[in-house]
Amino acid sequence: MSSKKILIVFLGMIGLGLSGFYLIQFGAYPVAIVGSSMISARSLETTALSAHRYYSQSLKAYGEERPGEILEDHGTILELRRAALDRLIEDAIIHRELKARLGETLESAVTKKLDGLTFGDNTEDAVSVLYGLTFAEFREMVLVPKAREEILAGRVFGEGVSDFEELLKKSRQGVKVIILAPDLAWDGEKVAIK
Repeated sequence: MSSKKILIVFLGMIGLGLSGFYLIQFGAYPVAIVGSSMISARSLETTALSAHRYYSQSLKAYGEERPGEILEDHGTILELRRAALDRLIEDAIIHRELKARLGETLESAVTKKLDGLTFGDNTEDAVSVLYGLTFAEFREMVLVPKAREEILAGRVFGEGVSDFEELLKKSRQGVKVIILAPDLAWDGEKVAIK
């Protein structure tokens, strides 16, 4: 092998190593695949941390002196991750179902629904304190998925489906879900702790 080829292989290996490092560092790798969409480690961790922050603030508000002891338990942290991933998977399924019904008009329907909301003067501060998120993050993580869910519920009701939860259950059973997180698994309907 010539020295030029060795140098190219060496630089290629360094490039792959750095790329892998940054993917892991920024949580850009998948923890779950729902149909053809991916849920990243970063999405899972952000969702779980915001839930952790919310419960911590709630416990403080109700007089719990040491909420950290309750929320730092390994089982509690694992349950928060399980619930967060389950919600992200449900959001992906709702998005998929709604996309099948609305096609290219999906985003405009969500924007229209959200544009109708009004917020108080302290909403951004409240979101920051309760969830540890910026309002833009809160909008993408909470409001947009909720708007999609409400739009889908309205659509399927208009199609004659009276039990939205049953539709979601069937959708959960019908979609291929692969969970890559080592401590969580898909049981065919929901995320379970291994």
